[in-house]
Amino acid sequence: LDYSDGAIEGNIFRFNAGGQGGGMYLNNSPASLTNNVFTANASDQGGGIYLYYSNAALNGNIFEQNTADDSGGGIYLLDSHARIDQNRILYNLAGQYGGGLHLSNSSPTLTNNIIADNQSLEAGNGIFIHSPRRLYPPITLIHNTIARNNGGYGSGILLAEDTDIVLSNTIIVSHSIGIDTGYSNNSAIMEGTLWGSGAWANGQDWAGNGTII
Repeated sequence: LDYSDGAIEGNIFRFNAGGQGGGMYLNNSPASLTNNVFTANASDQGGGIYLYYSNAALNGNIFEQNTADDSGGGIYLLDSHARIDQNRILYNLAGQYGGGLHLSNSSPTLTNNIIADNQSLEAGNGIFIHSPRRLYPPITLIHNTIARNNGGYGSGILLAEDTDIVLSNTIIVSHSIGIDTGYSNNSAIMEGTLWGSGAWANGQDWAGNGTII
């Protein structure tokens, strides 16, 4: 989709491959994607979907078993302030960063998503975030479930340098590290976080040199 505000609804994108965006690529497209399935697609970046300067709305989609050789197994955002609501992001794989999602220079809002059983071979198994605060407001997560994302360094969420995140009523369970704040100039503001216990517990709820509030 190129400079498109189209509505993509109720489709299945399966067994596709591309350099960026195995299932779909959006360029400057504030499109709406609703109740679609992206499964078993492959790319260098954004195995399921890649958004570039696209403030799209992703609502009720399934991103499952997609693969990125580099980053963003399920979803890759670059300079995109998307709304990501009520999606299931499951069993995706990234060769480097962001097994489920890779968020770069973007400030999306994620609400009521399930991000589970994703894997990266480096870091940020569930979500990898690099969004410098001097240019972008914090990433916001509300009512999300982030569970069992493992591999590499074992973090459910990883913050790259100069990045802030705000989480409200979020479940973060069954990781080696729940959230890795990375560098000392990062911060994570968390309200109403459920870390789990027993079989659901993280090895560590948080780690890194950033500030936890």
